[in-house]
Amino acid sequence: MLKVMNEPPGTHFQHRLNNDGSYDSICQSCFLTVATECADSALEELESEHSCPARVKYDLLENLIRTLSATGKD
Repeated sequence: MLKVMNEPPGTHFQHRLNNDGSYDSICQSCFLTVATECADSALEELESEHSCPARVKYDLLENLIRTLSATGKD
């Protein structure tokens, strides 16, 4: 069972506790898993090095535009 642990407001990453006790760090901008570590505290350095790939941002924006166009909410 995966448990999502909410981060304090304003943080860029969400941590998910995995069944094996490890933690995933998920970027809230591009939704990529940035790192998986055994200790929640070990994720901070890896998170500070993350830069969202431009292609992922473009794909998310393109998908949002298509979705809004399909629902008539231009």
